[in-house]
Amino acid sequence: MAVVPPHALRVARFLGAPIYVTWSWLLFVAVIVPLYTQRLDDWLNPAAAVGTAAALALMWGLSVLLHELGHVAAARLTGCEVERVEVGFLGGATSIRSADDSPERELVVAAAGPAVSIALGVPGGIGILTGSGANLGLSGVAGMFVSAVTLANLAIAAFNLLPGLPLDGGRVAVGVLWRLTGDRARAVGIASYVGQGIAAALAGWAVWRVLGAPDPVHEIPWVLILAVMSASLWSMAARSRDESRRERALAAIPLVGRLTAIDVLDGALPASALAAARTPLVLVRTADGLGYVDRSAADDAGTLGALATVLPPHRILAETASALDLLAVVREHDDPWYAVVAADGTPLGITGEAALRDR
Repeated sequence: MAVVPPHALRVARFLGAPIYVTWSWLLFVAVIVPLYTQRLDDWLNPAAAVGTAAALALMWGLSVLLHELGHVAAARLTGCEVERVEVGFLGGATSIRSADDSPERELVVAAAGPAVSIALGVPGGIGILTGSGANLGLSGVAGMFVSAVTLANLAIAAFNLLPGLPLDGGRVAVGVLWRLTGDRARAVGIASYVGQGIAAALAGWAVWRVLGAPDPVHEIPWVLILAVMSASLWSMAARSRDESRRERALAAIPLVGRLTAIDVLDGALPASALAAARTPLVLVRTADGLGYVDRSAADDAGTLGALATVLPPHRILAETASALDLLAVVREHDDPWYAVVAADGTPLGITGEAALRDR
């Protein structure tokens, strides 16, 4: 069950993935519109300047969205599920899950977003190289929009290709380092430290802009953007590293060591057999598979098999499963508990999210 992000509005779907615009994007608009308006005041009247600035802010949002849709398309082509796409103050984020991760898949999905941004910026880039300019020879507002689209998308691609997490370039680096070392956690650790270095460089740039500006007040909007980006990149890089370490630790924990005992009965028994059960829930072997019955149903007529609710496949884990396997299922379905069975189908017990906590 995908979690709906808080403070967000769902606006569309793409290849089955819901697209959300978070309210933080309004903060981006509130910062970028005055900056553009200030630059447009010299050749447009105030109302036209504000309207054009708002349209340019929307163009940035659409450029970010198209970048994220590149990730979505690559994820679907490589067999991944996409939980959601978010567009907010810091850009976009695509939440992807896969039951069979690999370095190649990590690299392909990560590179797809910058590839879309580069493709959108290529026409104007060619114009710059051939001397016709990023506006492709157009004049007025139309030419300004073409130039803005070129510069916005090339800037989005260039920034995202920096080789540090959580940027796309960091995920590409993870794919490459993972393939070279065979250790995803180590690859994530290296890319996350590079990401924090990029965050520190952004913070330094913000300080440099203020110290070197003849009128520091005019630098406040840019400094605010850089400060928020720096702090966010730093914390997100640290979170990526912490999550990777936790996942490696969980992968080393056998789930059979974190089970809760539960009674198991045959489905052919009458419902009255529940009266002798010692656990609130009872697992029941039925002709349709493993099911469960609440002990409070002991007074009902019929057999246990008729009363049982059959567990769907995702709620039955193998005895070889690790705590990391449980985490993957919990993230996707968030059921209250899961049954663990031996290779011959014998139920060994049940487990849930509590098994993921440190002990």
